[in-house]
Amino acid sequence: MSLFEKEIVAASLYYLFMRFIRQSNGQIKALTTFTLYDGRTITAGTLGGIIASPRNLSQSGTAWVFPNGKVEGKAYVSGSALIASGGEVLGQAKVYGNATIGNNGTVSGDARVLGNASVIGNAARKSTVFGEACVYGDSQITNGGQISGKARVQGEAIVDGGTVNVDAKVSGKATVYGTVTDRAIVQGCAVVNLGTTVKGNARLSGCAKLINGARLEENAVVYGDLIIDGEVITDASRVTNCPDKGPNGNCCPR
Repeated sequence: MSLFEKEIVAASLYYLFMRFIRQSNGQIKALTTFTLYDGRTITAGTLGGIIASPRNLSQSGTAWVFPNGKVEGKAYVSGSALIASGGEVLGQAKVYGNATIGNNGTVSGDARVLGNASVIGNAARKSTVFGEACVYGDSQITNGGQISGKARVQGEAIVDGGTVNVDAKVSGKATVYGTVTDRAIVQGCAVVNLGTTVKGNARLSGCAKLINGARLEENAVVYGDLIIDGEVITDASRVTNCPDKGPNGNCCPR
């Protein structure tokens, strides 16, 4: 067999194991029929979204980019991840596992989104994960949430229009509508409401809540079932016992 014939065979074998091709306009086209992790089926011939290079989307697994979704730069989507219409993965970002980047959701820089996490904006606000931030577990970034720096959002945490940045961490079933920054930690079922802030080395946990512009700063620690209403706490621990810890022992309302 000549070298030319060997190259033809090699190319044919490569094509045989491909799930999709990238067309000249950048749009992907399915070559085989496969099932997405959510049960939907992509049939052979289905057109998808835009990728800058075949290297942006793994040929193995069931990852897919839907029409009007895009993956650019050196970004990489793999596993069973889904990039929905209006979702973007840019820079050197990576999206994998069963993660979903939905409409008006953007992952860029060196950020990572994995597990069952989702990043979804709304008609008015884009949800973004960028820098070296990492979002994983079953967490949700929604309604214009902004995750950046080296921040981590994990567990079943929800960042609903809020901001988590620098080196902050949000986990458990915490919900953030406000701001968590610096090296602050929010965990358990704590709630950071709109207009409130956790910063410095502060920690908010249990089923505690911040409302009406309240701030935790420096080394403040608040947990239990406290509601901090408009106060600024800088270096004091406040603890109460939850009256009803619920099935998980952490007073979670959800």
